[in-house]
Amino acid sequence: MEAQPRGGNGIYASPGTMWSAKSAAQTTKQEIEMPAAYVGNEPGERYKHEGAVCERPGAVGVCHLDPQYRHGLIEDLDTFIPTAIGSYQTALQNARIDELLKKAPQLGLVAELLIGAVGVVGGALLSSAATLAIKELNRRGVWNGAMKPDDFETAVTTQSNHMKNVLSEVSGIAKGRAKLAFTGATPQSQAKESFLRELQNDIGPLLHDILNNVKDTGDDLALVVAAKLFSPKVFTVKACFEHISGMIDRLEKQNLDDVGPDKSGVSGAAVTQVVRLHSFGQHRLAVLKFAHRVKLGRSYGEDWYTQEGKEFVNWVDDDFGEFAAGLQESRNGAMTTIDVSFYQDRFGPEVKAWVDRTRKGAAR
Repeated sequence: MEAQPRGGNGIYASPGTMWSAKSAAQTTKQEIEMPAAYVGNEPGERYKHEGAVCERPGAVGVCHLDPQYRHGLIEDLDTFIPTAIGSYQTALQNARIDELLKKAPQLGLVAELLIGAVGVVGGALLSSAATLAIKELNRRGVWNGAMKPDDFETAVTTQSNHMKNVLSEVSGIAKGRAKLAFTGATPQSQAKESFLRELQNDIGPLLHDILNNVKDTGDDLALVVAAKLFSPKVFTVKACFEHISGMIDRLEKQNLDDVGPDKSGVSGAAVTQVVRLHSFGQHRLAVLKFAHRVKLGRSYGEDWYTQEGKEFVNWVDDDFGEFAAGLQESRNGAMTTIDVSFYQDRFGPEVKAWVDRTRKGAAR
C-alpha cells in the first residue's frame, strides 16, 4: 500500500528499526552528546548533513513513520516556531515584569529568570503535548503491530524526558548569555521598555536552537511530540502568560525579598541569607534567618562576629537558584555553605527530613 500524503486518510507505518527501551535510552544519550565531528557546531548542522535521526544508517529508536509524513512534521515545526516566538514575546509584554524589577538589583538576574522560563513553560506543556501525540497516533493507527502497548508507553516517557533535556540544556545556555548581555545594567540604568525589547529579541534564537536540537537528536516520536508542543493550539499566548505569571507567584513565596540585614538598621540585628546546605554529597539552597550577631573578639584591629540562632525559613526552588544566589551576593556577600549532615536537628523538621533522605541515598 502506498503512503498517503499528510492530511489524507491516514499515516502508514514504514517497517523502520525495531525499538527497545534499552537501545532507545542508549541512543538518546549518544544523540544528545553528539559525535565529535559536530561538537562545537551550530544546532541543526547534523540534520543538515545527515538528515533526520530515523534516516541515518543504523538508527535505533522509534522509527516507524512514513518518510513523507516525517518530513511533513519537520515542515510543521519550521512553521510553528515563529508563531511560538510571537506567543512568548506577547506573554512577556503582558507579564508582571515590574514586580521582578523591584526585587532584583541587576537586570541580568531578571533576564536569566525569564529566558530560563522558556524551558519551564515548555516542560509544563510537554505532558499535554505527549497526550495529544499519543491520541493522534493511536487514532491513525500508525504503529499498530509495530510496538506493544507497554513498549509504546515506555517510548513516550523516554522521548518526553529527551525533550525535557533539550529544553533544559538549550534554555540553560541561553539564560547564561542573557545574564552576560546585561552585565552591570540595573533597573535604574535602563528603561523597562528597552530591557523588554532586548529580552524579546533573545526569544527567537532560543526557540530556533531548540527546534534545531530536536532535528539533530529526535526520532519519529520526538518529532511528533515536539510538533504538538509548539503547535499554535498548545504553545499559546495564554499558556505562556499563565506559566510566567505562575512562576512570578511562586517567586513571591520564596521569601527572597527578606534577604539582607534586618530593615531596622540596628547593628547586630537579624539577617536573612540564602545559604547552600550540604548533606552526604547533596546540595540544596535554603533561606535561613540568623537571629543576631555575637561579637567573638577583636583581632588585627577589627571586630569579629558570628551569627547565632539559625532559623530555617524555606527551600529555594531549583529554577530560582541563580536568582536567589544573585540576591544573596548583592545584599549579603558571598554565599555560605553549611554541612548539616550531623546537625540537622538544629534547623527544624524539613531540613532533618531532607538529611534523612540523603543519608539513606548515600547508604545504597
